[in-house]
Amino acid sequence: MMAVNFRCEKCGKSLKGEPGVPMQCPHCRRKVAVPAGLASLPRPRVLPTAADPVANGRGGQLVAEMPAIGAMAGIMPWVLSVFLHLGLFLIMLFVVMFSARPDTPTPQMAEIFRLPPQMGRMAGFDDPRERTDAKERSKERPQTRRRGQRKEGIDPGITRKRVILLGGERSGLAGREELGWNGRSKRGGPRFIGKTLGAGVRNVVYVVDRSGSMADSFEGIKMEILRSIGQLEPHHSFHVILFSDDRAIEGPRRRLVPGDDAGKLAAQRFLKEKRAIGPTTALVALKRAFAVLKHADRNRPGKLIYLLSDGDFGGITGGSRYQPAGGRVLDGNQAVLQWLRDHNKKGEILINTFLLDSTDRVAVDVLGTIARENGGEFKHISPDEHP
Repeated sequence: MMAVNFRCEKCGKSLKGEPGVPMQCPHCRRKVAVPAGLASLPRPRVLPTAADPVANGRGGQLVAEMPAIGAMAGIMPWVLSVFLHLGLFLIMLFVVMFSARPDTPTPQMAEIFRLPPQMGRMAGFDDPRERTDAKERSKERPQTRRRGQRKEGIDPGITRKRVILLGGERSGLAGREELGWNGRSKRGGPRFIGKTLGAGVRNVVYVVDRSGSMADSFEGIKMEILRSIGQLEPHHSFHVILFSDDRAIEGPRRRLVPGDDAGKLAAQRFLKEKRAIGPTTALVALKRAFAVLKHADRNRPGKLIYLLSDGDFGGITGGSRYQPAGGRVLDGNQAVLQWLRDHNKKGEILINTFLLDSTDRVAVDVLGTIARENGGEFKHISPDEHP
């Protein structure tokens, strides 16, 4: 009699045996017999599973007996490949369509992509309005040079009411003409906001307030510093220190540098990105200025500090603190005044002071006292004349 495939009624494993002949299941060791229903079929079959080694031992026989499933299994990889390549093609087509930009954007595109000029340039878009502005600026440049040749401009050593701001509409570093870098000092020597450096001074430190209250004037002050530095000659040495929030921010070398082109360009790069922020606390900056001037070349005598602020040094929280020997702790204006008295007794360092805009009596008294006690001059800059 022909053997048939059936499943063990105890463990469910696939077995093979003759109808009517009892047998022992090799898996669970129970006695089983071919079910009567299967014995009457001509060729009874049991669908194999992945775990049935007996049913799967014939290799690809099941696939041959199920032609529809085999055909789909062969076609499916090609179908997936076609869809994948079609998707990649659509993505590349989309990128090419948006990468191709017309010379003149349509009004609809201009309305959709309202990018700032800086972001537009980074993204590769060209704003036709910027091209028009650039042409107009190029037409104005020869006129500017002619005005400079006729000497109708303002003396770079004197305060200008309107200045070209660093980091403003004209990005990049300002030019030599705009800063007055002509390679030699004006008559009477280099100046800062109208105050002459002095023939005997060879070392100067610019100590400038960058607190939040200076926000509206700070860009103009930076330009004024650069114009003053531009008038220095190689035998001068200079340094720039900005103060706020009881911190001093200095140029990259943190020392006096020669007044040559390399030093001037380094100062220009240092000032370019600086912004006004924080409270007005100046003592830490003055301490750094004295430390820098202490290491000045002895063969180049004459030391000067330009101290500029738009208020006194009391500060909302009392400002900087200083405790003189055997005395009580001082803060704010008194701390600054007493520290200078203790560390500049011989008057070796001159201090010129500038008060910007403010008419506060305390600020006028403090900055005026600093200039008077340290051999310098005080200048009150009104809103109509400040940079």
